[in-house]
Formats: sequence, C-alpha cells, structure tokens
Amino acid sequence: TDDDDATDDDDDATDDDDSAADATFLTGVVTRSADIEHDGLGDLYVAVFDGNPVDLLTTPNLIANQLIEDADLTSPTVEIPYSIEVTPGGDTLHVMAFFDDNDNVDISAPEPDQSDLVSLDGLAAPTIVVNDAAGGTLDLDLNFAMLF
Repeated sequence: TDDDDATDDDDDATDDDDSAADATFLTGVVTRSADIEHDGLGDLYVAVFDGNPVDLLTTPNLIANQLIEDADLTSPTVEIPYSIEVTPGGDTLHVMAFFDDNDNVDISAPEPDQSDLVSLDGLAAPTIVVNDAAGGTLDLDLNFAMLF
C-alpha cells in the first residue's frame, strides 16, 4: 500500500516514501577571500556541528560532513558547491569549511592546521537554523588562513 505521508517514513522499501526527495539538505557554495599560501589545490571539508567548533571550552558533536576531493581554489572567484543531508529541527547548526592547502590532513580526524583556509564568522563558525524539509542555504567564505 502507498503510505506517502510526509510525517511518516517507515523505511519500508516496498513503499514510495523512501526516496531521496524525502531528505533535507543544507546547500551552498564555498568561496575564498583569504590568500592561498601553497598551490591552491587540495581537499575541501564542510562539516556541520551542534555547537561552535571554534569554542575551546566545549567539544561539539559532528552531525554531518562532506569531503570534496581535489578542489581547485587557485582562482579567487571560484565557487564550489556543497550539499549535506541534515535533519530539520529548529536547532542552530554551526557549519565550517576548511581547505587543506598544504595537503597534510589526517583523514581519520580531519581538522585544519597552519596555512589551511577556514570559514569564520568573527571568532565562530557560521550558523543556520533548518526548520523544515525545505532545507537551507548557507554560503561559506574561506576568509582566514590558520596561523598554527
């Protein structure tokens, strides 16, 4: 039987409410305004947290992430799209991108280090609230090169 009800997804493969259309996505583009220090070729990471990953007093949980391999940020006008599946809930999500410009990231625990570019909003990761299945859009600018 067809139980195509937006409030119910019973994850039964025999029904039609298990399609990708049921997913909620946070989308946007990543740009850069900070100068690159190496060749501008590397992996781009976009991560969604339940708290500010820049805050040294707490350790937020990673909710979702996307790795964009072999990104080319040599041009300051490049726009690299991203799309990450998230669960809508009305909570503030903290979204951070970083570009591994020196190609030395530990892929088992990716985080930026010296000369990598990161997206910051002041001293915090940019934020967005995703309230419903329509998802959300948040463009990120790699505006800071890590000093250490």
